[in-house]
Amino acid sequence: MYKITRKDFYTKKEMKKGKKRHWGFTCPSCKEKFSSKSHTEYCYCEEHLTGPLDEISILCSVDCVFDYLKSLSIDVDGIIKEHNKMMDKLYELDRE
Repeated sequence: MYKITRKDFYTKKEMKKGKKRHWGFTCPSCKEKFSSKSHTEYCYCEEHLTGPLDEISILCSVDCVFDYLKSLSIDVDGIIKEHNKMMDKLYELDRE
């Protein structure tokens, strides 16, 4: 049983230069263009939050991840608070 933090909502990934020549995307949150030629990493929003078929889960930065989740009406802080409270209760039950 573990508690979650804001870091559990995204994964930072390295821009791979070898697979596709100048691979890139436009961030759906800030509309900035990113490519493997100009940037070294991007953020991937976890699928369990956006759905498995959502192509917009690739974003340019951590700030854009949370802006995007906010635009989807996902209350990140509320989820963290409720989850951690539930983990505390489970921990207490296990101790008894």
